[in-house]
Amino acid sequence: MLLKRGLKLLSIFLISIFIVSCEGDEKMFKFEASLINDTNVYVNQPFLVLVKTTNISSSDFNYQGSSTVIGATIYLKSKDGLIINPDDVPTTNDFKQITIPAGSVIERVWSFNNQAINEPGWYDLLVTFYGQTEIIEDFIYIE
Repeated sequence: MLLKRGLKLLSIFLISIFIVSCEGDEKMFKFEASLINDTNVYVNQPFLVLVKTTNISSSDFNYQGSSTVIGATIYLKSKDGLIINPDDVPTTNDFKQITIPAGSVIERVWSFNNQAINEPGWYDLLVTFYGQTEIIEDFIYIE
C-alpha cells in the first residue's frame, strides 16, 4: 500500500518535471495578487491575499494534484530573508486530474494570521505554480 502510494507520487512528480521542462522559457501562467479589504496592515494583524493564476498559454493545462488546493501557492519574504508562510490549508491525497483551459483564471484566497509578522517593513510576495515562480517585490508594507 505504502509502496503503491510512493510510486504514484513519484510518477506525478516526474510528469510534473517533464511538463515544466518541455515548456522551456515560455511562461504558461500569469500571477496577480492583491490584499482583500485592507489598505493598511499592522504588526500582528491578520490579513487576506487574493491570488489569481491565469493560464496564458494557447493550450489547456492538465493539473494533477490535490483537489483542495489548486492554483499558485505563496509566501512572504522580508528584506532580511525571513520567510512567512500563509496559514496551513488542509490538503487531500486524492490526486485528481483537472483541466485548466487556456485563458482561464483560478482564484485562491490565502490567509495570514500574522502571529509571525512582528517586524514592520516591506515584504516581497513569492508566487509559484508548477515550476513557475514570480516575485512581486514590495507587495505589502507591515506598519
